[in-house]
Amino acid sequence: DITFPADPTTGDGWDVTNRAIMIGPDTYVDEVTVQDCEFHHFRGELTYAGGAYNRRISGVRSKFHDSNADGWSVSGTQTFAGNEIWNCGQGVEDWYYTGIDSVYTGNYIHDCVKNLASWGCVLDSSGVTGSVEVHGNMFARNSQGMPLVYLAAPNNLSFHHNYLRDPSKGTG
Repeated sequence: DITFPADPTTGDGWDVTNRAIMIGPDTYVDEVTVQDCEFHHFRGELTYAGGAYNRRISGVRSKFHDSNADGWSVSGTQTFAGNEIWNCGQGVEDWYYTGIDSVYTGNYIHDCVKNLASWGCVLDSSGVTGSVEVHGNMFARNSQGMPLVYLAAPNNLSFHHNYLRDPSKGTG
């Protein structure tokens, strides 16, 4: 159930108090790596690190699945590589701040469903003076008529060598 906010009597829906891991938020965070982990079956974000003070945060070779919310919702300079995200309300939601350089590569994000105004991957690089590079990823089979990838206010963003599969064309 991806309804927001969660129903306080039943617990159904997107519950911001039921996260797998929360980094920060709004505190100075630097050199954090989430590697070779698996997060699943929470009602809130599986990995959350919000705020303007985050610096280097990495997600490497991990699995994020079965959540009513985001698989990876992190702000800051990121290396997000070799991960798989599926069956989440939204695969990746990332908002950037000035001076950030981030790389997303070799990830497989699939079978995520709509929540609020969401999609497989949301990248907002507005106001960024650094660069954001998205390459070598596969995006497939989201639902409810939303785009697989939404590049909000792209600025200094390079999107190349990615594979996007039309969700209406079945599996594969």
